[in-house]
Amino acid sequence: MGFPWGVTDYLMAHVIDAVNNVGVGIMKSNGAKGLASPKPFPRPGQEEAKKAIGGREGLTDEQYAAAVAHLRSLANFNPLPDKR
Repeated sequence: MGFPWGVTDYLMAHVIDAVNNVGVGIMKSNGAKGLASPKPFPRPGQEEAKKAIGGREGLTDEQYAAAVAHLRSLANFNPLPDKR
């Protein structure tokens, strides 16, 4: 089975996942089509946990596009419109 993971190991796995997600996000925001969400870096006991929560995967391309469109609309939001 190997040695148990420590805090540093889990943090490094999160860093790997974040870098992979940012890379795919940048490619998708620049027009890349058909990219799937990256698989998370495997952690000990991950398969058992995945089965317990129903095996949910990442966002579909449609869900990702909707989320990006929503975030872009928020970036253009002005809570204090000009009163002219």
